[in-house]
Amino acid sequence: MAQLGDTLTGGSPYALGAGIDPGSPPRFQTMTASVASRRVKLPADLSQFATEWKLSPKSLLSVNPKTEKSLKAGDPQTYILHLSPASTSGRNLCPGAGNCAKICLHFAGNPVYMAGKGAARIRRSQAFSANPQAFLEVLALAIIDKRSPQPPGDKMAVRLNGTSDVKWEEIPFLVTFELSQYIARKYSYCAEPRLYSSILEFFMHNFPTSIQFYDYTKVHRNWDECSRLNYHLTVSYDGEDNAANLKLCRVALLRRLNIAAAFNLKRGQSLPQSVSAFGLNLPSAYTRTGGVLPVVDGDLSDYRPNDPKGGVIVGLRFKLPHGAPWSDTEKAAFCIA
Repeated sequence: MAQLGDTLTGGSPYALGAGIDPGSPPRFQTMTASVASRRVKLPADLSQFATEWKLSPKSLLSVNPKTEKSLKAGDPQTYILHLSPASTSGRNLCPGAGNCAKICLHFAGNPVYMAGKGAARIRRSQAFSANPQAFLEVLALAIIDKRSPQPPGDKMAVRLNGTSDVKWEEIPFLVTFELSQYIARKYSYCAEPRLYSSILEFFMHNFPTSIQFYDYTKVHRNWDECSRLNYHLTVSYDGEDNAANLKLCRVALLRRLNIAAAFNLKRGQSLPQSVSAFGLNLPSAYTRTGGVLPVVDGDLSDYRPNDPKGGVIVGLRFKLPHGAPWSDTEKAAFCIA
């Protein structure tokens, strides 16, 4: 079976949209084409959706200074989808948000660009809410568009929750014959048209080795399913007064997942090598090192799949967005140390 990323060569009536019995059940056939045309129109319905919401596969994903730091550290280039956090779009896309809602990095950056950036993220979020299937189609094309110019052996990374916490693994994704044809003609890639359990399964099935998905999360997931789908998750600590988050952190650590947590440090200060288990009542076998958890520096790179496995604290130095009104007491409560 051809995989997504296989260059199409030779000739096939499937690639040209002919020779398929429209009454037969959908099934995958190897797609080949003598020439992959770059000037290909989106399927009409998808084009209408993208135009209505001002979405483009070329610009839906972005990079930021931290993902650029990852690249300099030798990790894969990461592309991020930024939606509008918490309830700022009219729908809560961060159901586990607590203390972090007030200081979300969504509000960080040059104030000059804040209005335009916020409006774009709200528009994307509302488009996603209005038509999840069409949004997933544009998103899949955006990921393929970033992947297509890279050498076949290179790996890239994708964060679907740059400023949101959506359970992407639970949203079914239908790849129509028309979308599969568009991918073949536009990018010379094979993509099996069928119903996938999620966009993550689509890429795992068609592109199993070249794209790594990862995110931070504050909601309970089907951890085994996410692992199966090549979706690396790091649970985020939200402060000592968020009981639901403390429970989630305990569950994550017992499953040997890692916890990302902010440290209240001045610029240039080093992170500690370990931190106490902060009242999570972990079994003695887990804290056999004296009731402490090892800390790794999460500011060196944003690429979390390379972190040590086995339940460590990914330390991030506390960063207050421009103009965010936070007292020292609030900062101390949010930070792990």
